Amino acid sequence: MQELVPELQNKWHLHTGGLVANHLDNIGKDIDLCIIDTVHSAPGEVLDFLMVLPYLSKNAVIIMHDLVFHIFAEKNSSICALLFQALQGRKVFPPFDEPLQNIGSCVLADLTPSHIQQYFRILNFPWCYIPNDKDLQVFRNWIVKHYEPSFSVMFDRFVEIQRKWQKRENPLKRATKKLLKKIIPQRFHPFAKRIKAKLFG
Repeated sequence: MQELVPELQNKWHLHTGGLVANHLDNIGKDIDLCIIDTVHSAPGEVLDFLMVLPYLSKNAVIIMHDLVFHIFAEKNSSICALLFQALQGRKVFPPFDEPLQNIGSCVLADLTPSHIQQYFRILNFPWCYIPNDKDLQVFRNWIVKHYEPSFSVMFDRFVEIQRKWQKRENPLKRATKKLLKKIIPQRFHPFAKRIKAKLFG
């Protein structure tokens, strides 16, 4: 910042530590431009957007990066694309690599209850991780403060489902473990474990 645009230094502030909800009151409302480029794993970007949403100005611009991260890097990291496709408003993409542009912007339409419902429902897609209890509580408190009561109930239900899902072992993974144990001699088990780790992580 100091090297590129020193004249703007006094207008720039870095807020760090925890979720964006911890800092929005200090930033203030009527945010007219928001760039979302965070963890690329569900539920990350959706939580970020739902926290920022009550503080956005009317027809704010959302810029999102890594919209095709799930194609070129990690197939389970589709949350950026899901959220961007769900955004209601006028979308703009750069004029190259169509239809695989990795960045786009959206001038949000006037917010309606059905839009909010749609944004929250993205959280029913499988999560790649479960946020820690502290962050979940911060987010839930944010919902209670800024949204209708039905959305905190919806969020609780989604968290319950996602926790159960995270505890369940993939059936194919379980069957493969059983088969490997049955057909591979004991002396080759360390080697088999390394193969399994490569296949399933």
